Amino acid sequence: MDEYARAAVDFCRVLEAVPGTRLVEQRATSDPDCASIQNLCIHVVRAAHGYANLILRARELPVPETPPPGPDDITTPASVRPLLAVALRRTEAILHDIAKLPEPEQEAITIRARWGLPMQVDLLIEHAIVHLLRHRRQIERW
Repeated sequence: MDEYARAAVDFCRVLEAVPGTRLVEQRATSDPDCASIQNLCIHVVRAAHGYANLILRARELPVPETPPPGPDDITTPASVRPLLAVALRRTEAILHDIAKLPEPEQEAITIRARWGLPMQVDLLIEHAIVHLLRHRRQIERW
Protein backbone atom coordinates (compact mmCIF):
# COMPACT_ATOMS: atom_id res chain seq x y z
CA MET A 1 0.00 0.00 0.00
CA ASP A 2 2.90 2.36 0.58
CA GLU A 3 3.93 2.09 -3.06
CA TYR A 4 0.31 2.38 -4.23
CA ALA A 5 -0.08 5.55 -2.17
CA ARG A 6 3.23 6.89 -3.53
CA ALA A 7 2.08 6.22 -7.10
CA ALA A 8 -1.19 8.05 -6.36
CA VAL A 9 0.66 11.03 -4.89
CA ASP A 10 2.97 11.18 -7.92
CA PHE A 11 -0.02 10.93 -10.28
CA CYS A 12 -1.73 13.81 -8.47
CA ARG A 13 1.47 15.90 -8.34
CA VAL A 14 1.87 15.66 -12.11
CA LEU A 15 -1.83 16.24 -12.70
CA GLU A 16 -1.96 19.30 -10.44
CA ALA A 17 0.79 20.93 -12.52
CA VAL A 18 -1.52 20.82 -15.57
CA PRO A 19 -3.30 24.11 -16.27
CA GLY A 20 -7.02 23.72 -15.55
CA THR A 21 -7.92 24.72 -19.10
CA ARG A 22 -6.09 21.64 -20.44
CA LEU A 23 -8.20 19.28 -18.30
CA VAL A 24 -11.02 19.09 -20.84
CA GLU A 25 -8.95 19.67 -23.97
CA GLN A 26 -9.92 16.92 -26.42
CA ARG A 27 -7.59 14.90 -28.60
CA ALA A 28 -8.23 12.39 -31.35
CA THR A 29 -8.11 8.81 -30.10
CA SER A 30 -10.06 5.61 -30.44
CA ASP A 31 -10.07 5.20 -26.63
CA PRO A 32 -12.67 7.46 -24.98
CA ASP A 33 -10.84 7.11 -21.64
CA CYS A 34 -7.91 8.97 -23.20
CA ALA A 35 -9.81 11.67 -25.13
CA SER A 36 -9.01 14.24 -22.43
CA ILE A 37 -7.09 14.45 -19.19
CA GLN A 38 -10.46 14.68 -17.43
CA ASN A 39 -11.58 11.39 -19.02
CA LEU A 40 -8.27 9.82 -18.05
CA CYS A 41 -8.75 10.93 -14.44
CA ILE A 42 -12.28 9.53 -14.36
CA HIS A 43 -10.87 6.26 -15.66
CA VAL A 44 -8.09 6.22 -13.04
CA VAL A 45 -10.43 6.85 -10.09
CA ARG A 46 -12.99 4.32 -11.34
CA ALA A 47 -10.22 1.74 -11.81
CA ALA A 48 -8.93 2.31 -8.27
CA HIS A 49 -12.40 1.55 -6.92
CA GLY A 50 -12.70 -1.32 -9.39
CA TYR A 51 -9.59 -3.02 -7.99
CA ALA A 52 -11.02 -2.82 -4.48
CA ASN A 53 -14.31 -4.22 -5.76
CA LEU A 54 -12.52 -7.12 -7.48
CA ILE A 55 -11.00 -8.12 -4.15
CA LEU A 56 -14.38 -7.92 -2.42
CA ARG A 57 -15.98 -10.06 -5.12
CA ALA A 58 -13.16 -12.61 -4.87
CA ARG A 59 -13.94 -12.89 -1.15
CA GLU A 60 -17.65 -13.07 -1.94
CA LEU A 61 -18.30 -9.94 0.11
CA PRO A 62 -20.83 -7.23 -0.76
CA VAL A 63 -19.64 -4.52 -3.09
CA PRO A 64 -20.97 -1.06 -2.20
CA GLU A 65 -23.16 0.49 -4.85
CA THR A 66 -21.62 3.91 -5.10
CA PRO A 67 -21.89 5.92 -8.29
CA PRO A 68 -18.57 6.19 -10.12
CA PRO A 69 -17.09 9.64 -10.54
CA GLY A 70 -18.02 11.58 -13.63
CA PRO A 71 -17.16 14.89 -15.28
CA ASP A 72 -19.08 16.83 -12.62
CA ASP A 73 -16.81 15.32 -9.93
CA ILE A 74 -13.55 16.12 -11.71
CA THR A 75 -13.66 19.78 -12.66
CA THR A 76 -10.10 20.78 -11.71
CA PRO A 77 -6.82 18.89 -11.48
CA ALA A 78 -6.93 19.27 -7.68
CA SER A 79 -10.34 17.58 -7.46
CA VAL A 80 -8.81 14.18 -8.27
CA ARG A 81 -6.63 13.85 -5.15
CA PRO A 82 -9.49 13.44 -2.62
CA LEU A 83 -11.36 11.05 -4.93
CA LEU A 84 -8.29 8.88 -5.36
CA ALA A 85 -7.61 9.03 -1.61
CA VAL A 86 -11.06 7.55 -0.90
CA ALA A 87 -10.36 4.64 -3.25
CA LEU A 88 -7.00 3.95 -1.65
CA ARG A 89 -8.43 4.09 1.87
CA ARG A 90 -11.07 1.53 0.80
CA THR A 91 -8.37 -0.71 -0.61
CA GLU A 92 -6.25 -0.37 2.51
CA ALA A 93 -9.19 -1.33 4.74
CA ILE A 94 -9.92 -4.37 2.56
CA LEU A 95 -6.28 -5.45 2.68
CA HIS A 96 -6.19 -4.90 6.44
CA ASP A 97 -9.08 -7.36 6.79
CA ILE A 98 -7.30 -9.87 4.57
CA ALA A 99 -4.15 -9.57 6.68
CA LYS A 100 -6.15 -10.85 9.66
CA LEU A 101 -6.92 -14.11 7.83
CA PRO A 102 -4.73 -17.19 8.23
CA GLU A 103 -2.07 -17.28 5.51
CA PRO A 104 -3.61 -20.23 3.62
CA GLU A 105 -6.89 -18.30 3.36
CA GLN A 106 -5.04 -15.21 2.15
CA GLU A 107 -3.27 -17.23 -0.52
CA ALA A 108 -6.51 -18.88 -1.61
CA ILE A 109 -8.07 -15.58 -2.68
CA THR A 110 -8.13 -15.64 -6.47
CA ILE A 111 -9.19 -12.62 -8.47
CA ARG A 112 -10.72 -13.11 -11.87
CA ALA A 113 -10.22 -9.88 -13.75
CA ARG A 114 -11.63 -9.39 -17.23
CA TRP A 115 -8.23 -8.57 -18.74
CA GLY A 116 -6.30 -11.77 -18.12
CA LEU A 117 -5.42 -14.77 -16.06
CA PRO A 118 -6.58 -15.30 -12.49
CA MET A 119 -4.32 -13.50 -10.02
CA GLN A 120 -3.58 -13.20 -6.32
CA VAL A 121 -4.25 -10.01 -4.37
CA ASP A 122 -0.63 -8.88 -4.40
CA LEU A 123 -0.46 -9.09 -8.19
CA LEU A 124 -3.66 -7.05 -8.52
CA ILE A 125 -2.19 -4.34 -6.28
CA GLU A 126 1.00 -4.36 -8.37
CA HIS A 127 -1.20 -3.90 -11.43
CA ALA A 128 -2.98 -0.98 -9.70
CA ILE A 129 0.37 0.68 -8.98
CA VAL A 130 1.58 0.31 -12.56
CA HIS A 131 -1.79 1.59 -13.81
CA LEU A 132 -1.24 4.86 -11.97
CA LEU A 133 2.37 5.07 -13.16
CA ARG A 134 1.32 4.48 -16.78
CA HIS A 135 -1.31 7.20 -16.72
CA ARG A 136 0.95 9.60 -14.83
CA ARG A 137 3.47 9.22 -17.64
CA GLN A 138 0.70 9.69 -20.18
CA ILE A 139 -0.19 13.05 -18.59
CA GLU A 140 3.49 14.04 -18.50
CA ARG A 141 3.74 13.37 -22.22
CA TRP A 142 0.41 15.08 -22.99
